[in-house]
Amino acid sequence: MGYQDPVTRQIGEITQRVKRIKSFVEELEATCADAGPRRFAQDTMKMCDIIQSSIEKDWDSLEDPSDEQWLFETCSGYQKAVRDLHTLAFSHLESPHPVFYPWDLIYPIESEIRSWCPSFSLSIIPYAESTYLIDARCDLIDSVYTMMAKPPPPPPEARANEPKTSEQSKVPTHWHVFLYFPKAETNSVLLATIMVSHEALHLKDHLKSISKTLYDIAEVSIDSPKVDQVVSEILKRPIAPSTELKQPTTAGVIGDVFNEPKIRSDVYAQTNDVIHQWLHEIIADLLAVRLFGPAYFLAFATHSLSLGVMDQWSDRYPSSRMRMALMLRELEAMAYWPSVSGLGRVQDELQFWSQRVTDQASPRDTILKMACDSIMQAAETIRTQVREATGSSAYCAEQFIAEALPLSERIKQGFPPTEVGFPSKDKPAKRATIQGILNAGWLAYLQDLDALAVLMQVKLEDEEPRVVEKLNALLNKSLEILTYSNLEQ
Repeated sequence: MGYQDPVTRQIGEITQRVKRIKSFVEELEATCADAGPRRFAQDTMKMCDIIQSSIEKDWDSLEDPSDEQWLFETCSGYQKAVRDLHTLAFSHLESPHPVFYPWDLIYPIESEIRSWCPSFSLSIIPYAESTYLIDARCDLIDSVYTMMAKPPPPPPEARANEPKTSEQSKVPTHWHVFLYFPKAETNSVLLATIMVSHEALHLKDHLKSISKTLYDIAEVSIDSPKVDQVVSEILKRPIAPSTELKQPTTAGVIGDVFNEPKIRSDVYAQTNDVIHQWLHEIIADLLAVRLFGPAYFLAFATHSLSLGVMDQWSDRYPSSRMRMALMLRELEAMAYWPSVSGLGRVQDELQFWSQRVTDQASPRDTILKMACDSIMQAAETIRTQVREATGSSAYCAEQFIAEALPLSERIKQGFPPTEVGFPSKDKPAKRATIQGILNAGWLAYLQDLDALAVLMQVKLEDEEPRVVEKLNALLNKSLEILTYSNLEQ
């Protein structure tokens, strides 16, 4: 399609940009060593083909090629679609550098997700931020029609009228799951516990609608006394004088400008939006401690301290101190402390944190404080809901003692924690679980670094980063062995 003037040339420019995106994705797809990114690249190329085909059909159906209004409106829609496609493709797809890619985490995470999501593709992506993050998308190819603001094509007539078989009706939705992690933490299996547990479990929460079933329980009502109090305070707040006006004005109070029903509606909506966001984080926290034991709590506490967010509140996240208080209650219910002895430094660590998170400071913002109070009042119901969702899968203290403790002894001796005990002629050793490996790693981190330092013939106080690096290397090796042993079955 050759065009003379800049207006009609837009179609050609959009087409060329789609081709460039597809060409670059093709190159990345050829370098993808893992199935998840490859599947995403293939679906992205299909989306490029759909946009390309749609442009050609629209152009062919145009009766008057000089219709500039049609060209501007049509190009505007496609330009937005191509921008969205570009952002989607290159924020989720890159050629992984071997130094910044935790290959050994892929299989354990896939195994975990597969237990509740039968059809998915996993991509693990290093990025420049300091936090761990999940992004999950379903029906990816169909989303291109939303980008173009066009309805998806109807099925062929021959198939549209055919009754679906039971097998066809059971075809699961395919999810593209993207887990982001800080580049600097590529080799830290200890901190990757956050990605393996909490971040991946956000998807389980979504698919099982655990958080959504708690919305009504945790929400504030629009006519509650707390809302009354906040609305009254807002109506009396003085309006700051404008610095942009040349003439001085009498500022007055907010109630002089906005009526009470408007303020009440906004407070109600904002507070419940915060509650919904916080519930998703808290549910993922509680799922993580129930399914992964203290390993997740210790990873979360360590990472929160390093980021300085212990008492930081936002519309999206409750403070780390509040989240840890709820997790500690659950760990106590799972008999990790104080009733069971023999858990070593893990128990000391839990006891330490329990003394420091019980008296948490409330947020100063009135909306966030109301959200905090409402969730804490519903805390027992929230925990009960999570217990029902996890059932007998919880990694309780008995399992920790039976698996994580002996695995940590292997680390102490310089061996990867791959098996519980040692094999004999009569009985093979029991293969370690991902939960056992991670908990053993944290136990070794808390109490056995000195033993590893002796094996490495270094002083711990002088070479602690190297010793921790060795611990993470042992954990990585155990994950690698776990992957290959499961693939051989």
